[in-house]
Amino acid sequence: MRSKKSVTILLSLFLFQCQGLLEGGRSGQDQIFLSEIGSRLLFPNILLTSNPSLGSAISAREIAVRSSEAVWTKQTIPLLEIRNQSNGDLVTAKIEEVSASEFKIQLPKDLARGTYVVQLESVSRLLGKSFNPSRLEVNFDPEAPTVQSVFGTILDSSFFNQGYLDVSFNETVQNANLLSSYSLNGQSLGTLRLSSVFPISGNLYRLFFTGLPSSTGGILVLSFQNILDTAGNALQVPNLQFQVYGFKFAGEMQTARSQAVSVLLPSGQILTIGGVTGSGVSNLCELYNPNTKSSVSVGNLTTGRRRFTATLLNDGRVFIAGGDRNTSQSAGDTINTTEIFDPATNTFSNGPNLITGRMDHAAILLASGKVLIAGGILIENASPFLSTNLAEVYDPNTNTMSSTGNLQYPRRDFVFKKLADGNVYAFGGLRKILSDEYIRETEVFDEQSGNFTVVPRYELRLNRSTFFVEEFSDRILAFGAVPTTERLLKNESAFSLAASFSTIRTKFSPIAFAEEKIILFGGEADGTYVPRIDYYDIPNNRFTLGSRMLVPRIDSQTIRLPSGKVIVIGGLAANPVKEIEEYSYE
Repeated sequence: MRSKKSVTILLSLFLFQCQGLLEGGRSGQDQIFLSEIGSRLLFPNILLTSNPSLGSAISAREIAVRSSEAVWTKQTIPLLEIRNQSNGDLVTAKIEEVSASEFKIQLPKDLARGTYVVQLESVSRLLGKSFNPSRLEVNFDPEAPTVQSVFGTILDSSFFNQGYLDVSFNETVQNANLLSSYSLNGQSLGTLRLSSVFPISGNLYRLFFTGLPSSTGGILVLSFQNILDTAGNALQVPNLQFQVYGFKFAGEMQTARSQAVSVLLPSGQILTIGGVTGSGVSNLCELYNPNTKSSVSVGNLTTGRRRFTATLLNDGRVFIAGGDRNTSQSAGDTINTTEIFDPATNTFSNGPNLITGRMDHAAILLASGKVLIAGGILIENASPFLSTNLAEVYDPNTNTMSSTGNLQYPRRDFVFKKLADGNVYAFGGLRKILSDEYIRETEVFDEQSGNFTVVPRYELRLNRSTFFVEEFSDRILAFGAVPTTERLLKNESAFSLAASFSTIRTKFSPIAFAEEKIILFGGEADGTYVPRIDYYDIPNNRFTLGSRMLVPRIDSQTIRLPSGKVIVIGGLAANPVKEIEEYSYE
């Protein structure tokens, strides 16, 4: 307290003395000298202001700085420096004098987001004065904020039954809590209306709505107005477009069937082969055109078959192998013949006989263009119903079959899957029916050596046969046969259990979508056809029941077109199904 009082008294005496000197007729130079001394004592700091204000983040690359005194000259401007606060690097910004009390900063066009400091120390030392503030901090943010839907942009029409949609911004934004900042429109709008907005946490907001979209699907657009980040940047993309999927009829098959195999051809048409009709195992085949929603019959198989494989070759032909020619178990019902469909002529021709006739096997196209065939069963009605470990390879260039190394474990109803590493893996399957001997071990096939090798990391946690494996960017999923899925994350050493189906079902057909989603179509539970699809949101690890199929069915074929449409073909619903359904947003 005494120190402050002493300074105040001395300052008062000095000013009083100055006043007396000025009033006593001192020379002009003396008056100016005394005035400067008094000014420095009364106003020791040079005040700085900027436009735009540097109190918050800015996106402008041009900054005007004004000072309370005329200090900016050809001597002081070159002393100003701008450096990156995080690493001290000098920024090559353009700094020029506007007037003696103002200078202008032009930040470079390629300057990244960050905090930069305008250093004033050299100017301060030259002038013998301090600046207030002592340095200028520029929180530069030229990047537009982004927004995403927590649930993705591919949605089933029934998703909206929950009454809300969550959106997340990548940074703090203004006006996101105002209902007026959002609007809905689009062909699938239906009776949907936004009703309120609620901030959940951080940059996460929940939009509540009433009503429902069109049940047949379409595009739904959520638009954003006047939502800015703290630097004043508007959203990078001012709307989110949702693909709202729904079911619609898409024509009929020439022949109702189940247990067929459908293949998407390079032409965009879908070839459906064999299966079971009302009169038994069929040799009838047909082509479906998704554009015209019409089917036409094509040449028939030489042998009716079910439980076979059909593999698309690199030249567009389809290689059909093995199977079962009978709906009842008999000693000689496995097929050792193969056939080839040529889309150029829409005809079938005989291929080479399999070395080992089989059904319930697996086949997959190798990197060389050859087809690997393995496993299955040789005789179905002979106890103990053992699977085989025999494998063979089809070469389309020579149209021949050749033996290759056998599976380490005999298996049927297993999955061949080519993963991102380019290798083919054999997952799961059943060894013996009577004692329920399942195979959890996974094997990898080396085409160079022709050998299978067990991969301990890929061993399944649960017993599975007639199931599915899908790979996404950061994980591998196995699902089906039992209601619980399992996943292997890329940074983990073993599979772990994941979410369970909303409704227990078997004999369904799945489709993997973009945005890491899987949809289960049809199936049965305790002898009842399951009418609603199950929608698996992989990042959030949850299943949700979705829309009702127009015809609930089992043993159908689902094909995802490049456009994103899903075509559901055939199946069984008390009787073989003739109706084709399209699941799409168009």
